[in-house]
Amino acid sequence: MSLPYFDEFNRKILSFLQRNGSMSQRELSQHINLSPNACWNRLQALKKKGIVLGQTVRLDREKLGLGLVVFVMVKTRNHSGAWLTKF
Repeated sequence: MSLPYFDEFNRKILSFLQRNGSMSQRELSQHINLSPNACWNRLQALKKKGIVLGQTVRLDREKLGLGLVVFVMVKTRNHSGAWLTKF
């Protein structure tokens, strides 16, 4: 599905921000050949439409001494708050 506001400039904005979400507006505008103001307006429109939900920072867990990440799923027949507190 082609969305009218999803043109080549918006694709480039999203592509660059996916690789480096902390990129400044000036840097971003230079990469996509738009003025900083036009770039900012487009990014705000993408946020308003719910396409850009936020920006995050990736951390090097090993350098922070956090190492291994484990996800555990626990199945239980008891779903009470008291059981959860004991767990």
